[in-house]
Amino acid sequence: MAGCTISPLAFTMAMEVIIRASKWVVGGERLQSGQRLPPIRAYMDDMTTLTSTIACTKHLLGKLQANITWARMKFKPSKSRSISIVKGKLVDQRFYIKDTPIPLVSELPVKSLGRWYNASLKDSDQCDQLREETIKGLVSIDKTLLPGKLKLWCLQFGLLPRLMWPLTVYEIPMTKVEKLERTVSSYIKKWLGLPRCLSNIGLYGHGALELPVSSLTEEYKCTKVRLNMTLTESQDGMIQRLPQTGNWEEVDAI
Repeated sequence: MAGCTISPLAFTMAMEVIIRASKWVVGGERLQSGQRLPPIRAYMDDMTTLTSTIACTKHLLGKLQANITWARMKFKPSKSRSISIVKGKLVDQRFYIKDTPIPLVSELPVKSLGRWYNASLKDSDQCDQLREETIKGLVSIDKTLLPGKLKLWCLQFGLLPRLMWPLTVYEIPMTKVEKLERTVSSYIKKWLGLPRCLSNIGLYGHGALELPVSSLTEEYKCTKVRLNMTLTESQDGMIQRLPQTGNWEEVDAI
């Protein structure tokens, strides 16, 4: 929206008109429960199409292109990505916008709403990337000449908020989160001059320390519970009925 003269509300309304005028041409993917997903979902100018056949995808893209052109806007194929899955395997099916090919996710990974999509389609790769970024951030804070309490302040307001969204959108095993928590705790003990044998209960509990931060495991559980409540209390009935994924049940924590 940078440099755009139209208001965000008017832009959102215009995109909603385009979506409603385009989604009727094809049907969405049907789940095993019989529920049919909408072929188009969008947030502002971030649009996702989901169809069951190649012909439906081409038809939907053609209709979207016609409506976008009518609204005097245009798609940017270079900033778009396509992915085709046949019988659980990726295939190199190419789609086009005005004879311009859309890059495949296997060629160029893309980040949408804070989540990376690549050829593997597995969150395990993102777990390793998240751990590397966390260690890099901790090392950067540790190299500063600030006293220990200010380093903890940098962790609380600088690094931890950047970790919360990946922990929310990715399905990360609890063992990975606990391993990441041990890394964070080791730096906190180092900054505050605490013994390495101090347990997490003594570090994060309501005792003599009273640290202003919670353990990463507790924050992870809170983000998942918050996500569960956001989905189950959504005004969109289709989102309310989405099946839960992952081994850790947020409902049990609630």
